[in-house]
Amino acid sequence: MWMILKANNGWIEVKQVAAQEAEQAKFIVEKAEQDKKCAIIRAQGVRLIGQAIAKNPAFLALRRIEAAREVAQKIANSANRVMPSLMSCC
Repeated sequence: MWMILKANNGWIEVKQVAAQEAEQAKFIVEKAEQDKKCAIIRAQGVRLIGQAIAKNPAFLALRRIEAAREVAQKIANSANRVMPSLMSCC
């Protein structure tokens, strides 16, 4: 059975509106579940990094080297080029 209501711009079928609202609520619940999983995984990662640092202080040095490599790679692949001035070294 289809019930019909008059809306601002014509006729809207109540069944369609209810179905859309149900889909929207389902999406919100799924997003909340994904956000929860993301937060748990992020916390586990932080805990693992903390354990690695506690067990081996050289881990930080390795992470710094990896970060420097990433920055250097991005600069090398960038379309923007920075040329150091020869006058600045004197």
